[in-house]
Amino acid sequence: MLEEGLKYDEGRQPWYAMPLEVLKPLADVFAAGEKKYKIFNCLKPFEDSDRRFYDAQMRHTEACQLDPLAIDEETGVYHGAQAAWNALLRIHNAKKRMEENTTYTKAIVNPLSVNGVKQPVQTVLRCLAGQNNCDGDPYDQMIAAADYIDQLEMKIKYLKEKENGIES
Repeated sequence: MLEEGLKYDEGRQPWYAMPLEVLKPLADVFAAGEKKYKIFNCLKPFEDSDRRFYDAQMRHTEACQLDPLAIDEETGVYHGAQAAWNALLRIHNAKKRMEENTTYTKAIVNPLSVNGVKQPVQTVLRCLAGQNNCDGDPYDQMIAAADYIDQLEMKIKYLKEKENGIES
């Protein structure tokens, strides 16, 4: 009897249970997009992507609400498949934004910096509160706000890692 081979695929993306015939209409949407735009245009960044892909998803959902086999006249593909495609692009773009953003804090110009450098809000708050003769409640509140922002970012980072299966 032959010894069985080793395959280290635990925790990897399972694909076997996904019937490709179900995805054919989605492949048609990708092909229509290649003709209309360019191959892989959908992977480029888009300004206000969440709102734009959501709007398109809802337009296509409305078009197939009463007829799941409704065809888009412009592309010749199912409106339902286009709705699904736009939902997937919303997920894709949201995940890309999460991967690219190491901080969720808005960067603002630090008025104390020589070159007008943009820094995270909490850094600017600490710089302003740390100046000479800056004592009392307003300055203490600035420090407390900066600490709170840091705590929120740590929670976001933890939840993001947990979602991606990374334990600290």
